[in-house]
Amino acid sequence: REQDVGATEPGSGGERLLNLYGFVPVAPEPPRPCAAGVDLVTQGPFGALVEAVPAAEFGPAVIEQSLLSPEWTARTARRHAAVLQSALREGVVIPARFCTLFSGPEAVIGALVAHEDRLRRTLDRLTGRTEWGLRVRVDETALAAAIESSGVAETSGDAESATPGQAYLRSRQQAARSDEAVVERMEAVAGAIVDCLGPVAHALILRPLPQEAATDDGGAAVLNLAALVDDAGEGRFRKAVAAAAERFGEEGFAFEVSGPWPAHSFVGEAGEDAGTGEASDVATGDAA
Repeated sequence: REQDVGATEPGSGGERLLNLYGFVPVAPEPPRPCAAGVDLVTQGPFGALVEAVPAAEFGPAVIEQSLLSPEWTARTARRHAAVLQSALREGVVIPARFCTLFSGPEAVIGALVAHEDRLRRTLDRLTGRTEWGLRVRVDETALAAAIESSGVAETSGDAESATPGQAYLRSRQQAARSDEAVVERMEAVAGAIVDCLGPVAHALILRPLPQEAATDDGGAAVLNLAALVDDAGEGRFRKAVAAAAERFGEEGFAFEVSGPWPAHSFVGEAGEDAGTGEASDVATGDAA
């Protein structure tokens, strides 16, 4: 649907806001509808993908409380991601921040006018490219064993001549050196992976590692990055990741690739500022 959306009059008990999902080019012709309930508000060369949502859940006075509900946040984030993924199948899409809200179509049009230049620059950067994710974890026990097997072991004579106190101290020192060597190797491998992927990606962004040091089944987090990859270069990107996985796999490093995704990580100021409307504009982060 196009341009047939509006907010309910205040006081009617059913006030609605417009939730922005992203922006799409409308030339030479508007894209096909990407999801049921999603409208296209157009102005100039761009359209905004929006959906009418209840102010009782999304309004500025209640949105923070809604976001405290894990169920509500997960459901809303899934909807956000699904709409953008559907739009991506039709062509390039500039993602908006999660829960970016407008009072009505006039406010959306105002944002499209105000940020047209930034949207053009972002569109140029994203056309023909999509975002891919790469997470790397390591089994620290396997890595420590690999490091130990490649190092110089203590001679048996030294071990036999040591007193119990000396042996204990040496074991503690060895453990400390082993821990330090593991951390150094993790950092070195992360750097090597970035160097491998740089030539096959248009841009790379390093994301924060998970707060937890390790998970029960995944190991310690080593690298979490987003790559902006040319559609024509997807095969080269995958091949580079596979080569890195083969190179470091024996040391306990595991690779997880995801994508293609709408380029949340690469919208920059256009994605942030073009998503500011005359309404509440609550922005809590990207649903990647």
